[in-house]
Amino acid sequence: MAAFAKPLAAAFAALALALSSGAGVFMLSVEPGVPTSKHTNGKTHSSGGRYNRGRTRNETTSKSASYKGRVTYTGSDSRSVRLEAYFVTRGVGDGVHPERIGGRKDIGTFKFGPKSKGMQEFQVDSPTVKQTTKTVQRNKGRGGRYGRQRQTKKTSSGEQLLGVIVRGIDDNGNVACVKALPSKSTWEKAARMPNVPSTPPKL
Repeated sequence: MAAFAKPLAAAFAALALALSSGAGVFMLSVEPGVPTSKHTNGKTHSSGGRYNRGRTRNETTSKSASYKGRVTYTGSDSRSVRLEAYFVTRGVGDGVHPERIGGRKDIGTFKFGPKSKGMQEFQVDSPTVKQTTKTVQRNKGRGGRYGRQRQTKKTSSGEQLLGVIVRGIDDNGNVACVKALPSKSTWEKAARMPNVPSTPPKL
């Protein structure tokens, strides 16, 4: 907890200093856009003998997400902020799969001043993540319709996209604003660190 308290305290101190000096602050909002999904059926492979025949089929789903949002600056002086997006993913299948940063993108630099808009919009697309479901069917036993036993086993592998963290870096290289979707304090604490860890910390 102590390791995460220092970056958070520094952020609040910077905010208090900005307010006391009359300078503005940056604010973020993020919402989901239109997701995309592509489903692919693999070929079915058969194996085994007459009375112990098995069939294996792989199905792969590719997914990506789009996010849109706004960055706002409340001051009238000239400032700029560079926005970064970090995509949080988690593996699927047997075993424990912790949340992790599965990708990063630079959204761009946004300039604010007397002749610029106080609110500007942005959009960012996530990397594509894939999940594969393997279905194995096996017939056991001899005889007719009721003499055989059919066993079906499904296993999954790949990755799922959990959400996004957007953060802004100001002219001095400091973290000026952070927004996570869905809203999670652990994700936002990770983004307030100078270097975002590959695995978001837990409370």
